[in-house]
Order: sequence, then C-alpha cells, then structure tokens
Amino acid sequence: MSGKVSTGRVLRVGSALLAALLCWGADPAWAARSPLSAPGSAGATGVATAAAPDAAALVKRAIATLDGAQSYHAETRAAVEVTMPGQQGKPQRMERTISVRFAKPLKMAIESDLVRVVSDGVSIWTVIKPIQQFRQMPAPKVEGGKTDLLGWFQAMVPGASVPKSVAASLSDWQAQLTRIVELGPVRAEPLAGRPGWRLTGRIVPPVSMGVEPIEFGAWFRESDGVPRSLELKARPPARGGPMAGRVPPATFAVTFDVDFLGLDEPMPPETFAFKAPAGYSKVDRFVFNAPKGKQRDLLGKPAPDFSGQDMDGKPLTLKSLAGRVVVLDFWATWCPPCVRAIPRVQDLARRFEKKAVTVIGVNQDHDGAEPKIRRFLKEKGIRFRQKLDPQGEIGTRYGVTAIPCTVVIDPRGLVHHVQTGFSEESEEELVQMIESLLKTK
Repeated sequence: MSGKVSTGRVLRVGSALLAALLCWGADPAWAARSPLSAPGSAGATGVATAAAPDAAALVKRAIATLDGAQSYHAETRAAVEVTMPGQQGKPQRMERTISVRFAKPLKMAIESDLVRVVSDGVSIWTVIKPIQQFRQMPAPKVEGGKTDLLGWFQAMVPGASVPKSVAASLSDWQAQLTRIVELGPVRAEPLAGRPGWRLTGRIVPPVSMGVEPIEFGAWFRESDGVPRSLELKARPPARGGPMAGRVPPATFAVTFDVDFLGLDEPMPPETFAFKAPAGYSKVDRFVFNAPKGKQRDLLGKPAPDFSGQDMDGKPLTLKSLAGRVVVLDFWATWCPPCVRAIPRVQDLARRFEKKAVTVIGVNQDHDGAEPKIRRFLKEKGIRFRQKLDPQGEIGTRYGVTAIPCTVVIDPRGLVHHVQTGFSEESEEELVQMIESLLKTK
C-alpha cells in the first residue's frame, strides 16, 4: 500500500490465507456435515439456462465438487483495497497472485511473490521470499480425513496467537459454515462471458479481530458449480473488540478471482519436489525483522544525512545531532502496526528525554495529509519530534520498504541497528541497546 506495507503483517495474513486454502481440500466429509440453510432464492434471468438454485444447495455443490477432486490446479488473483475516511483519490490497493496445486492426501505446491509452500506428503517446506529463509517440518497429520493445519500454522509463525474458536475454524469446515449468518438470494450473472450464479450474504470472519459480520459476494460457474470469484468487505469497529481504537476506521475490500485450470488431472511427481533456492538460509524459525539488502549494507556505515524542518518548524539535520544516539521511527497513519507501535515509541522517547538521545518520527503519509497527521499525534499524545517525508526521500536513503521501521544511529553517526516491525520484545531490546550505546559514548 503506497509502496510501503508492513512485511511482518503481510506475511502473517498471507500465512493465515494459506492455512485456509489448505483446509479447503483437506476434509472430504465437510459437505455432508454442512448445517447450511437459506431462505428461498429469487428467480433468475439472463444468460443462465437453469432455474436459480437454492443458496445452500449452491454452496454445498461447490464444496462437494472440490472436496471430491483428487487433485486440482488453481491460479488465484487476490486484491486488497483500503479506503480511509476522507481520503482523496483512489483507495490504496495491493495485489497478489497465488498458484495452488494440490493432490490428496496432502501433496501441495503453493506459490506467491511472498511465500512458497511445498509438501510431498511426508515433509512440508515453507519459503518466505522477502527474508530469503526456508524451513522444513513434518507434513501435517491426516486423521479421519482431517489435517492438523493449526499446528503447522503455529509452528510456521512462532508466537502466533490463535484462539480455540479460530483453531476449530482452521481445521473444521463445519465451524466455518456456522459463521455464515445470512444468505441472500441467488441471481443469474455472467462473468467473463460465462453463465453463472451470484450469491451474497454476511459471514463472521474466521479470525476474530473484533469485527462485525462482514459482507461477502461469490460467483459460481453454472456448468460445474465451482466458485470463481469471492469478495469480502469489512470495517474495524469504532468501539468494542481488541482492535477498537487501534486502527483507523478504514474499509477493507478483499477480492479473490480463481481460475481452476484442472480438476482430477494427473500431476507429475516433480510438481511436489522441493529444491532449496540459491542464496536462501535454512532456519529453525523465521526471523522477520532481520535487515537485508540496502539496510544490511548500511550497518556500521555513516548514516545518510537529511535536513529540513520538523513539524514544529524548527531546523532539523542529522549532523546537528552528532554525539547523540538517534532513533528514527518510519511510520504512517494508514499503517495499523505503526498505529499500535507509536505509543511505545513515545514511551521510549520519554524514558530517555533527559539523556543524549533523540527520537524522530519520519512520517510516510502522502502529500496533503499533514492536518490528519497533526490530529492523530494530538489524539495519541505523541510529542517526540516529527519529520514529514511524503515522497519517501529519507525512507529511500535508509532502504525502507516496509513500516514500521526503526533505525538506531550511534553517537559517532554510524548506523547501529535496523529493524522492521515493532513488539514488546523489540522495545526492550531497543532500551538495552540505547543504554549500552550511552555507556560507550
């Protein structure tokens, strides 16, 4: 989004989506256990040749078709649009393409520009491309037609907090179905010149983030009943729930367009064979905030200079801060992890305000956002110095490709530390790091 998306956040969301994709083909008994019921469906007109099916029957048919397939190959285009209140111009948009090849009982090859997952049924390899790391684990167990995907997900993303209710939904499609709170009528609607049916309704999100039931829309091809498009829309609540007050009241729209290129077609064994990518490191656990590329090259080198005025109109240059520990916090109001992290950065600034430490926020919002930024800082009680960087010039000098990003510069003016993401643990690490730099000054 706007060229800067929290890598840690994207990877975790991507991991959850992958877990859901794996569940889709993991439980062949799902359709038989479906508790779905729906009101009568509206009549259909248009290119569809058959009478409009019952909504519940439409969904059951789709799942039965996919669960009954011994293998499939699908190419999915996923798009996320974020619309901020009062935002000028088009919504911020991020797109991903995900290729999925699956063969029962649990062979798979899933790939996007961020993640690759390969399983030969015995081992499962997960590759995180932005950090150039991969790890190998035993493939999830298959017992009674169900797989331990939750265990794989939690092992792949250490520290992931998944409530028991979510655990059920990740490994049991019946739990997913009970989250549908409303099924609307079915109507005839073509897609890409093909006849099909469109279904709308509301569903409680599988991952509990304190959001109300969200709107969904799905399109099913008439010929085989398989879904080819899915749309989800959500807005974080103004109050109530763990996310209330922590993220801006943006509207999120997610669209999945799927091309099923083959159902029950033979797949050669090499499809599910893993070969370690050149230059990638095998790890026991993923390290998401390790500096890489340009940021790694900056370590131990003179920090790139910048100059101008801070948001209070006072002159601000890096050279003027020589002899002090400088902490740069790259952030934006549209970035939920930044919104959660900035109060902790304020605590850090307050802790060292009487010592030779300067904390500077480098804001990455777009041109014209200054009034919104000022309101945000006032509402959150953020008082450490702020520098606007709407064109990302300072961010580019420091190799920032994801936010929040923290850069620590030692009293000699050398880049001492770079990290992407922010947590309670990283805050304590920063405190210890700054205290150590002050002692060696």
